[in-house]
Amino acid sequence: MKKKPQKIKAYISIAVITIIIITAWVLNLSNTIKKNETENDQTLEKASEDFKTIIMDIKNFKQNFQGYAQSSTGTAEYIQPSQKIDPEKLEQIVEQINLNPPSSTVTTSPQIEIKLPTVE
Repeated sequence: MKKKPQKIKAYISIAVITIIIITAWVLNLSNTIKKNETENDQTLEKASEDFKTIIMDIKNFKQNFQGYAQSSTGTAEYIQPSQKIDPEKLEQIVEQINLNPPSSTVTTSPQIEIKLPTVE
């Protein structure tokens, strides 16, 4: 009869130890989940701030681009300014070209000097 109380004590001690281990595991798991939730919230907040910054940059770029497109000079002239030639200057250039009419003989290197107005 002495063996039964010893077996009961052994079963109870194993059950108590098992309950303690399971309780510690559950508490550790719950703390880990709470810690991960706060880290995920911080990561999500940082990502949303970065996204807002990107959207604001895109809006600013769009407004700046529309400003260039609507300016008096226009986008093409802003990117590559062109020279404005007066009709008189154009006639002078054409006259200089016409001074050397093509001949029936082949020339090795015709030399035409054209002076274009400079942009200041």
